[in-house]
Amino acid sequence: MQDFDRSIREIAADYFHDIELDQPAWTAARRITPSEKIVANKKQWGDKPKDEAEILGPPVATYRYLDVNGNVIAAVTRYEPKTFRPWCFREIDGEMKWMIGSPPVRPIYHLPEVSKSDVVVLVEGEGKADALATFGVVTTSLMGGANAVAKTDWTPLQGKTVVVWPDNDAPGRNFCTDATAALLSIGCKVFVVQIPADKPEKWDCANCIREGGDAGALVAAAVEVAGNNNDDGSQGAAGTSGANANASSDDAAGAGGTSRSGQQSGHQQQHGRASGSKPDPDLERHELLVSAWRQRELPPRDYLLDGVLCTTSRWLVIGETGVGKTLFGLELGFAVAAAANFLIWKGVRPARVMYLDGEMPAETLKERVESAASVYGEVELYAYNRDVIGDGAMPPLNGSAGQQWLWREIEAVKPDLIIFDAIMSLLVGPLSEEETWLPMTPLIRQISSQRIGQVWLHHTGHDTSKGFGTKTMQWQLDTVLMLTKNDGDRSLTLEFSKARLRRPETEGLFKPQTIRRDAPGWTSEPGNVKPKESASERKRAWFQQVYNNLALDVTPSPGHTAAPVRKVAITAIRGEMIKRGFLATEDGKLPARERVAFQRAREELLRSGQFATDGTAFWRVK
Repeated sequence: MQDFDRSIREIAADYFHDIELDQPAWTAARRITPSEKIVANKKQWGDKPKDEAEILGPPVATYRYLDVNGNVIAAVTRYEPKTFRPWCFREIDGEMKWMIGSPPVRPIYHLPEVSKSDVVVLVEGEGKADALATFGVVTTSLMGGANAVAKTDWTPLQGKTVVVWPDNDAPGRNFCTDATAALLSIGCKVFVVQIPADKPEKWDCANCIREGGDAGALVAAAVEVAGNNNDDGSQGAAGTSGANANASSDDAAGAGGTSRSGQQSGHQQQHGRASGSKPDPDLERHELLVSAWRQRELPPRDYLLDGVLCTTSRWLVIGETGVGKTLFGLELGFAVAAAANFLIWKGVRPARVMYLDGEMPAETLKERVESAASVYGEVELYAYNRDVIGDGAMPPLNGSAGQQWLWREIEAVKPDLIIFDAIMSLLVGPLSEEETWLPMTPLIRQISSQRIGQVWLHHTGHDTSKGFGTKTMQWQLDTVLMLTKNDGDRSLTLEFSKARLRRPETEGLFKPQTIRRDAPGWTSEPGNVKPKESASERKRAWFQQVYNNLALDVTPSPGHTAAPVRKVAITAIRGEMIKRGFLATEDGKLPARERVAFQRAREELLRSGQFATDGTAFWRVK
């Protein structure tokens, strides 16, 4: 209180010059007055707040740090554009309060799983740790990434085998060096994943999974660090005695280790090798020759619906909310199960179908099942609904628990086709982030390897011409089908934008159709595809729409002509377009093509004469 009183008196003395300070001369000679301090700080920091450093975009993911008992002790929230903020409990006035900031000593990620495992894979970043964990591997990362080695409590890893997977850049290599030293100092056996020589700068485990690479093989082939002390005095790679040895039977199934009948997958049977075993390089090259391909015996396609859907098909059905995706998907499943015709496609054989509903209440699903059964009869279709089986019984499929649950159900039901309704409700996390979809890429391939067809139902965003979220969602899918509402009636246009089964002799099966759901079920007639709005036209319309929405909350101020206008920061328009899915991000960043599209949309609006800008703000003049 005494210091506060003196500060007030100093400020008054400095500004009004009518107060004498009763302080010793030697103190006054050394003390900097408040105004002098303000002037000094202004020279160093400026006199305006750095707004751009404080504004955070929408939160897109939260990574929770737990203690060994599963209690939350800290968290990291990721915002878009890519920014991170740590949170933890701190003692304030004798009470523990949840506050922004990192704890003095930072915990490691996935601590409950780490505490029970002898082998752990260390990566840079929580999202990568979550993605790699879906392969049945115990993973961890640091709170703060590569810069947090000296601030982390490493003791939970003491004496364990740790495989370090660094990013392929200078910070990643420095992280690997520092982390290895810290791990060796507490008695760990350390292995380092060797980045393939052909990989680009910044390549990491997330890129490996996204590209369809064999992440497990890279972990298994990690090279042991000099200084490890093995019991037998040897040094070697972290092979089956490493991370793979800790996968449960459920994890192994989830990683493509066993088929529905408990046998090896078709690929493994074909080549007579177990997954993860080191191939003979000469034999592999020989098998890639054209002559080998021409002689290779592969099982014929097992079609479920005419020539468009088979047991290795991977469909993505996209439509805006309310278009009728569920009715379409459910009755498609009924028709396949009943070997019945559907639209212009002919039924082939009776099949067993799993339908995973992640969004409807039980009574709505019951009504739709009864409606489909009135057309196709009672068929062998298993309809899963969280209201019936319990909300916790069908965990998010992009997590290890959800994938283990799915493989258990596949083993029990042995389906020919699985229909997923819908992606947004069966996964957890923002679909605008690739890390949300990343764990699904290996799962989709593994389901195909068991010769099970897949139909994924998906929503559009504000752009109703494409599915919401990252474009990488379509990379592992062989068929993309759009359902679009037609004006003036209840019909839809069905159009294939991607169809790998399309051949000259089957071209007619993939032509656009006009479809509608009437009393006897879905009907079809040849469709006329409307001219599509160009991408630049859509971007321009979205730019203007976002400006109009944001301008409503802006107080008018003088424009170039001194007339009052509503100025909106260009950065705010860009941020809102990203938030609403009008601009697509990749790895949390805006790619060059989207930056160019944003700039072009702005320039086209300026050329219209209806808008003006000063380089930082944008406003309407007409």
